[in-house]
Amino acid sequence: MSDDTPPQPTRKDQAVKAARQAKDTLDSLNTTAETVGSAFSAIKWTAIAVSLGFIFGLGWMGYKIVSAPAKAAANATESVTEAVKSGAETVSQSTSNILHRLTIPSPNPALTNSLSETAFSRLNNMTAAPPDSLKTRTFWAANLKGHENRVCHLSLDFGGGGVPILLAADNKAYAKSKSLGSNNNRLIRVIIRAEGDDLPLRVEWDEDAAAWMMKWRATTTKKPLEDDVVAARLSDILTAAKAC
Repeated sequence: MSDDTPPQPTRKDQAVKAARQAKDTLDSLNTTAETVGSAFSAIKWTAIAVSLGFIFGLGWMGYKIVSAPAKAAANATESVTEAVKSGAETVSQSTSNILHRLTIPSPNPALTNSLSETAFSRLNNMTAAPPDSLKTRTFWAANLKGHENRVCHLSLDFGGGGVPILLAADNKAYAKSKSLGSNNNRLIRVIIRAEGDDLPLRVEWDEDAAAWMMKWRATTTKKPLEDDVVAARLSDILTAAKAC
């Protein structure tokens, strides 16, 4: 045998080499298993994250669907409340404007108070006299509510001849207050039977102001005369009411 011939591996060398190869194979398998495990773990957590995101998304959509009507109702309620509030303020202001427009300023409030007190007392204590016809009864019922057949007839000349005038206290409304010793609910209704059309007026005790107020009737839509002219006419009528 030549000296160049490599020595043959012994059984021990072969066993060591086989063991090393087996170890390397096992390490390779472990590495692969770890890689696959990591991949499966990543896939698992990704799937969990996607699932949670989907669930949260459905929950948010459900919340929006459920809460949308409630929010819409709340917004609608708030809008209605604001509209009602605004409307109430408008109505209040309009009412105030109407009442102010119907009031006839007195040039002498003290004199108006004195004349009205005397006139109301006289009208409230008149002897009752029933109307002389159905037409008169109907007219009194429509224009002199609560008169209880105590209606005063006057005729005054304001510079153009005699003008018929009817006036009466609302005795029915005052009856309860009178029985309790109160001066509230006092009202004098006045009808000036002017040529062509009647002029309905009133002189009313204002509890808040504690004074008598001259006013146009509540149904008045257009004033045929200026307030100062009407105030002067009413003062003349209240003065003449002493004769009732």
